[in-house]
This record gives sequence, C-alpha cells and structure tokens, in this order.
Amino acid sequence: MVKQDATITVFPGWLSYQVFASQGSAFAPPISNPSVAPVHVQASPPAVSASATDHTSSEPEPSIPQPTKKKSKKHKKQKDHQRVNSDTPLDDFFSTFEGFKYDPRRSTMDEFYRLCDERGWPSKNPPPERITARNGLKTALIRQFAVIFGTELNSLRSWQLLCTAVGLEDVPKTLPECRKIVEEVYVNLVDLIDKMRLFRMGETFSARLFPDEKSLSAYTLGSGKTLPLDQAHGLLGHLLRHIEHPRSEAQSNLPRFTGESRSKAGGANADALHNLMEGLTLS
Repeated sequence: MVKQDATITVFPGWLSYQVFASQGSAFAPPISNPSVAPVHVQASPPAVSASATDHTSSEPEPSIPQPTKKKSKKHKKQKDHQRVNSDTPLDDFFSTFEGFKYDPRRSTMDEFYRLCDERGWPSKNPPPERITARNGLKTALIRQFAVIFGTELNSLRSWQLLCTAVGLEDVPKTLPECRKIVEEVYVNLVDLIDKMRLFRMGETFSARLFPDEKSLSAYTLGSGKTLPLDQAHGLLGHLLRHIEHPRSEAQSNLPRFTGESRSKAGGANADALHNLMEGLTLS
C-alpha cells in the first residue's frame, strides 16, 4: 500500500453454517486516514465507492470453486501445466525483473523477499529499488484480488467465493447471508489471495483466521503482508480492517473463539482449516 496498508477479513461461523477456519471477526467502517490496514473485512458496511459501481455492467462474475472429479494423471499434468503457464498480475510483476526465476508455486512474499536477497536490497534502510518494487507488488496484489474475487461490492458470486475461500461448507444463496458470515472473519487478504492462487495449481496454502483485530494486526504488520489503502476500491475496499490502530472491541463471534458448542453454533469445523478447498479449482 502506498499510503499505508489495509487489511481485509472475511467470514463468520453463523447459525448453521460450517466454517472450516481458525479465526474470524466483524466488519468495520471505512478507515479515515489510516496508515495501514490489512486485508480484512469490516463490520459496518462502508459507503460504496464510485469504483464499486463503475464496473457493474462490464465486470464478469467471478467463478466459485466447485468440487471436481478425479482425472487421469496425464490429464492432471496437462491441466497443471496450463495453469502454471497462464499469466496473472503477479506473473507480470515478477517478469519485469530480468534474471529472476519466479516460482508461482511459492507464496508471494517468500518470492518477493527472495528477489530482494538476490538483488541485495536490505529491509533495513531499504534502497529506492526495493521501495519501488514493493509498491509495484502491492499494485499487482490488488489486481490479483480482482482477478480471483472480482470488484463488485454487490456481486453475490464474489461474496460466495469469499465464503468458499475461508472454508464455509454450505455457502449461502443470498448476498446478505454471505456478508453476515464474512463479517465474522479476520484473515489476511494477501494470504487469502495466495491460498486461492495456489489451490488453482494443486498446491496447499493455509490462510490463518484470527480471533480479533489486534492479533490480525500484529501478524499483518510483522509479516509485511499489507495492501495499498489508496488503491483498495469496490469489494476490496469494503474488506479493510484497522491494522495500525486495531480496535479492542473488534473480536470474532465464531464458535471457535466464543466457546459455544458445535451444535449451538451450527457446526463450525475450525480444525479442518488446513485441508480446505482440496480438489477445488477456479474456472
């Protein structure tokens, strides 16, 4: 994030919905002049920015991962090859660094830090080259989020995809229900982007869910997994959290964190978080 970063969170363990997560929380209104905000959902729906409605008629609906039947090894190799070779905003970003061999099967930040090491760009007193590259990466992540989840704030399929990404087993069929669930989850959006991107290539990656905004803030700032606040519009802009100044009252109501029984909470299966979305692909 150029201004400073924003964090997003998604999804709740609500009613009879099953959330395969480890942590979550509620929405928060738009941040006024925040320095940093991770990629996480907000509690009270903020005002929809112009960019959220500008794309209403032209933005294609994102695809929701669906379970796929097992295919032959030969067919699987061909599909994996096609996926790896299909360029994404992150592929485009890393391709601008001549001589750097980007591995799309690794996490985004691991690859960025490897790039910095190879170029000799220290994190302490970073040179202009590292700062420029970091800003470029944040922009690429914003575009990657749009490719995966879309940009429309009122797109049901976008919210359903977010529910799927955080591990909800029974995805609601209405937008209000999906948003209600997403309000209960605190998750770093850079991790969520990597999770969906890597699962598309048959790789596993865990997007940890947090019990509250404070723990999410500590993780986000410590890992450097932030997004540019001034570029977060539409759906992404609605998912921002208070990262630089986390709110003590911003806590998740998911059964895992409230101590409610499985039956009372609707069967949230937080222990299945690390096995989420196996066999799911994005079309």
